[in-house]
Formats: sequence, C-alpha cells, structure tokens
Amino acid sequence: CRALITVDTGLCWLAAAYKFPVLASYSFHYYGKMFVKNIQPNNPNAIYIDGLNVSDISMNAIESSIDFIL
Repeated sequence: CRALITVDTGLCWLAAAYKFPVLASYSFHYYGKMFVKNIQPNNPNAIYIDGLNVSDISMNAIESSIDFIL
C-alpha cells in the first residue's frame, strides 16, 4: 500500500518508526486542542487531523489530506 489511514493506534506509531506515509485522525475532547499534538508520533511523512471528536472531522478535510500524502 502507499499510505496508512488510521486513528490513534499502535499501528500509527509503528508506521512512524519507518517514516511511512500516514493520515491519522485524533479527538482533542479529552486532551484539549493544544495537548493533542503531544500524543502524535513524530513522522515527517504524516498528516494528523483533529476535531473535538473524530466524527467532527469533515470528509473534505480527510479527502484533501489523502491527496496530499499520496
């Protein structure tokens, strides 16, 4: 595959270890908008998008992010 589309899981961290292209979505409902960035893996080939809840992330944001990582 050319990219991984996921949420905050161990697979996201594994992909980051290999700098594999990733699109991951996060909720900042529990962590807060500023802190959620601290729980995202360091991966130069990743795009992380977040919303109050994951269901609040628009399909347009997801689609445009997929186009960017591919």
